[in-house]
Amino acid sequence: MRRRVLAGLAMSTLLGSLTIAGLALTSHAAATFDVLNASGYATADHVSLGNDAFPNFATGAVDNRYPLAFARVDLSSAQGLASPLDSGPIGQTGAAGAGVAQPQYANAKYPPAGPTKTVGAAGGPYGTARAKDGDGFAEATAAGAPADAPMRRSAANLRAALDEWRSRFLTADDGVRHPFVTASEPDGADGLTGFTHTLFDDRAGVLTVVADGRVQRAAFGGGAIVLKSIHMHVEITNSGTPKHVIQADIGSAEVGGMPVRIGADGVTVDTTQVPGVSSAADQANQSLNAALAGAGFKVFALKPAITTGDHVQSIEATAVRVRWEGGDVAPGVPRSFAEHDLGEAFAFSLATPSAALGSLPVVGGVSGGGPQSHFVPGTGGRPGSPGVTGTTPTETTRGGGKMAYGASSRRASSKPLWLLLMYLGWQASIAGTATSLWWWRAEART
Repeated sequence: MRRRVLAGLAMSTLLGSLTIAGLALTSHAAATFDVLNASGYATADHVSLGNDAFPNFATGAVDNRYPLAFARVDLSSAQGLASPLDSGPIGQTGAAGAGVAQPQYANAKYPPAGPTKTVGAAGGPYGTARAKDGDGFAEATAAGAPADAPMRRSAANLRAALDEWRSRFLTADDGVRHPFVTASEPDGADGLTGFTHTLFDDRAGVLTVVADGRVQRAAFGGGAIVLKSIHMHVEITNSGTPKHVIQADIGSAEVGGMPVRIGADGVTVDTTQVPGVSSAADQANQSLNAALAGAGFKVFALKPAITTGDHVQSIEATAVRVRWEGGDVAPGVPRSFAEHDLGEAFAFSLATPSAALGSLPVVGGVSGGGPQSHFVPGTGGRPGSPGVTGTTPTETTRGGGKMAYGASSRRASSKPLWLLLMYLGWQASIAGTATSLWWWRAEART
C-alpha cells in the first residue's frame, strides 16, 4: 500500500516539476505587444530649393529625395514604397489637384498579400518594394540628382575665393600634390541608393527597422567641392527597450583641391596630407570656411537627432549637408537657398509590451491623438496644404514640417502562456493526489 501511495505522490510531484520546467522555458519566450509600429526612409540626396517667398513649404518649393526608399510595419499592415525620383510635397500636391497618378513610384501594401512592385529597370533608375505580414521593404537607385542653378551661378566666385586661399596658405609642394582643376566641372550627385526594411519577428519578439543611404560622388560649385563614398546607416531593434546603431562614413572630401575633414563647425584641412598648413592650421581653417561662406556655401556634418521615450525611439541622421544661401538681403527681397543632405536616414520604432497579469484588460482600438495633417511620400495631398489626415505617429522634420512614419497601430492582447501551464499543473497535482488517495482506500479495504 505504501508503495502505491508513494508512487501516486511521485506522479503528482513529477507532473508539478514538469509544469515548473515548462514555466521556466516559456519565461524566455517572445513577449506579446499591445502596440507595434516601425517605419523609416532612406535617401542618398535630399534636395531642398526655395526662398522666403514660399511660406507654405517650410523646406522649400522643391523638397525631393533621390532616390526614396520608405517602409513601415505594424500589427495589422505593412508597406514598402520606392522611387528613383521623389517629387516631394509640391509634386504630390500638384498631382492630387490634377487627379493624376505619378508612375515613378513602386508602392506595395499589405493586406492583401500581393507581388513585389517595381518601377524602372535594374541598372538604371529603379525601385522595388514589397509588403507582407510583419514585413515592409523598399530599395531604390538613381543614376544622379539634378544640379542646382543657384550653386552653378556662384561657382566662379567660389573658385576665385579658393584660389586666393591656396596662394596664402599652401606651400609649393602641397600645391603640386593637390592641384585645383581650373576647368569647372558639372554639379550634381551620382551613384545614389536608398534601402529601408521594417520587420517584426514574432518568434523572437523583436521589431527591427533599418535605413541606409549612399552616395558614390557629389560635386558642387563647379567641382570646387567634391565628396566621395558617403554612407549613412541607422538601425533600431526594439523588444520593448529600443537599441540603436548609427554608422556615418565619408570616404573622402576636397575643397579647392585640398583634402579636408568635415565636422559640425565646417571643414578643416587634413594636415596629414597637407603638412605645410600645420603651422597655421587654425587660421587656415577659419579662412577656408570664410571663403566658402563668402560665395554662399557651407559644408558641415550634422549630429543625429535621437528621441527616446517609453518603448519608443526615433532617429534622423544625415552624413553631410551642403548648403548655399544667396540673394540680396534687404527688406521685402526673398533670400534663396539650396540644400543637399547627402546620406540621409530616418528610423522610428514603437514596441509596447502587453500589460502584466492583474492589470486592466486591453481593449481593441486605434492608438494616437486627434486628426493631424501629414505628408506621406508618394501619396497625394490637398492643394495648398500637402498631406493626409490620420492618427499616425509623426516626427518633426528639419524644416519644422511633419512627416508620417507609419499607419495607425492596432492594439492586440493575448492570455499569457504561463497562466495556462500553471492551470494545467494545478489540475495534474489534484489528479495525482486523488489517485493516491483512491489507491490507499482500495488497499485498506483489502
